[in-house]
Amino acid sequence: MSTDLGDGDVAVIGGGIAGLCCAWELVSRGRTVRLFEPGVVGGLIRSTRVGGYLVEQGPNVLLGKKPLVDFLGRVGLAGEILNPIIPNYRQYVWNGTQPVTVPRGPAALVTSSLATMTEKVALLKGVFSRGALVPTAEDMSVQQYLSPVFGERIVRHIADTTLKGIYGGVVERLSARSLFPGLWDAGGRGLSFMQYAKEKRAAFGAPSILTMRGGNQLLVDRLKQLLGNTIVSSAVEGISPQRDGFMLSTSSGEECFVNGVVVACPGFAAAPLVKSCHPSAAAALGSVKRAPLVVVHIAAPWSAGSLPEKGFGVLFPRGEPSHLLGVMFNSAIFPQYGSSEGHLLTVCLGGVGGEGILDEDDSKIADRATRLIERRLNLKSLNPLMVTRWPAAIPQYAVGHWRVCDAIAEMEREYPRLRFIGAERGGIGVADRVAEAIRVAQLV
Repeated sequence: MSTDLGDGDVAVIGGGIAGLCCAWELVSRGRTVRLFEPGVVGGLIRSTRVGGYLVEQGPNVLLGKKPLVDFLGRVGLAGEILNPIIPNYRQYVWNGTQPVTVPRGPAALVTSSLATMTEKVALLKGVFSRGALVPTAEDMSVQQYLSPVFGERIVRHIADTTLKGIYGGVVERLSARSLFPGLWDAGGRGLSFMQYAKEKRAAFGAPSILTMRGGNQLLVDRLKQLLGNTIVSSAVEGISPQRDGFMLSTSSGEECFVNGVVVACPGFAAAPLVKSCHPSAAAALGSVKRAPLVVVHIAAPWSAGSLPEKGFGVLFPRGEPSHLLGVMFNSAIFPQYGSSEGHLLTVCLGGVGGEGILDEDDSKIADRATRLIERRLNLKSLNPLMVTRWPAAIPQYAVGHWRVCDAIAEMEREYPRLRFIGAERGGIGVADRVAEAIRVAQLV
């Protein structure tokens, strides 16, 4: 059976946050839209209640970048934003036997115990040097690119631990060009790190973190409500280019003609869909590896002990048991996540090299994560609440990732009404995905 949606119609493939936002943006611009999502709408964003605690199974907090904050206002959620009750909260990194505050900027690093005096002197020279950031190749690892600025050991110990907690990868493999495009561009323009930081502050300010009242799924639920019957519980199995658009084949046996397509699913799922349109883009998308993530939520009764002062969490360096990435003290700065009985902690494990943890059963993972945090932070009587597995959570922007982005851009030049907004391009955070969705909605 063949159908069409009418003039100006667009199909959005994938109902994660990017697909939902793009679909709503298109509808708000008067377009006729059909969003195809056979699974759980909302992707990794899932909030639930367990034993009196509010649990985020996916992103725990959202970065309050302007496009996201503006979007929340436009869908009527401005009044549901919650900010940290401790504005100057601290992030910690595990340093040998104890957590140490992560310095916020070079000035703080100068007084930190995480660097030696020799390293601090080199750091002061590096951050003001106009030549320290100049790219020496088409792409460089984060380790290669930032070491002339901060020093090799500081990058290895602080940047690696921090980025491992965010991207699940390591500084020797992650791409500086793709992770820090603004900084990469600044280096190409001959700016020092401090000149870039000043320029960035003037343009964007310093966004804080936020969450939604009742959980981040509130955003998903609102978009589902706004989109209504636009969302279709079918999978798209193929995209065939036509003279004036694209023919989609779906799992329901339907063929659907549309003028435009936005592919909002992960790269590994997008690759077979776009292969008939652009084999090179399909190959590039299929080549991007993803790191696994296992999330363990733990209840910490008031009698468990003291959490690090004003802390939001502790990040752990590579080499930790079970590939421990970090622990967040959710309710310490967002009280809605706790209960009358204690704090909520969220432990993250996995990342690149940590795939083996997926072979363990939930009870073993929960017990091991609980014991690790009890020993590291001198806590007691912790109670695991829930284990969530994301086998392919985080796309890896490895050195050379710009070639993947170039292949996608080449496909979009050849087919201007075929666009990709999966997390393999443009950043992995929710705020990044929302910004990319809005941008593409204006082009398709």
